[in-house]
Amino acid sequence: MIICTRCGDTGNGRCSCEQNIKATKTRQYYFHADPGHAWLAVKRKELIKLGILNQISSYSYQKGGTVYLEEDCDAGLFMDAKEKAGESIEIKETYQDNTPIRNYPNFIA
Repeated sequence: MIICTRCGDTGNGRCSCEQNIKATKTRQYYFHADPGHAWLAVKRKELIKLGILNQISSYSYQKGGTVYLEEDCDAGLFMDAKEKAGESIEIKETYQDNTPIRNYPNFIA
């Protein structure tokens, strides 16, 4: 996908704000759900890169280098940060009746 990181326009090398546009990669993330809640799986290093690590709540979980952002606030914070950075995302949804995520340690920055 070709997108202007300033105004969001797509086109053939130029956009309405007269800026050069560049190709951006769409990253894929997994949204894990169970009957009561859901979490977006994101690498911890990406939260650091976006400057939002210290804004993530203890309602999220972590395992290894992956943080499972709770759906109500933390996942939205991440998606907003990605949009502000001009990065697009694709979300794949998964569902389990008994997800192991609930047994992971709570997030600590």
